[in-house]
Amino acid sequence: MVNVLRLLANVVAALTHHAHEIESLRAAGANNLVLVGGLDFAYDLDSLLPGMQLTGTNIAYVTHPYRFKNPAPPAGYDAASATFPIVATEFGDAAAGGIGRDSCDTATYSNSIADFTRRGMGWTAWAWVVAPERCAFPALLEGWGGEATPPGQVVFNALGN
Repeated sequence: MVNVLRLLANVVAALTHHAHEIESLRAAGANNLVLVGGLDFAYDLDSLLPGMQLTGTNIAYVTHPYRFKNPAPPAGYDAASATFPIVATEFGDAAAGGIGRDSCDTATYSNSIADFTRRGMGWTAWAWVVAPERCAFPALLEGWGGEATPPGQVVFNALGN
């Protein structure tokens, strides 16, 4: 129960902050698209529970559905993507902080892109930087000449479609 109350308090605090920021932008005359990340480094979409969404125009939500997180995909993923504009701004099989794999496996990337497409979600890749070691996350490039890692090639091919 304590965890649920703590989660709810975090959601309310984040929504209050986001709402204030959006109001400030709109008051200044800006009508640009605002991308809002959820809790847990934008992984958790549960903050889009009924009655907890931001109001206004040109608002989309972002997620970082890394496959090392549990559960994968994130809680609230299906319901949120069926109701709101969602953009996956980071995804993959992260080895960040020793969590997840550090491999040339392409399945995570191709499966994620297929999931986003099926759900009508937008996506972008993280990150077009050179890997310090072969296939080290989040790098999608092997070298400064622009050669893609195997996961990077999946992303590159999907962007070309």
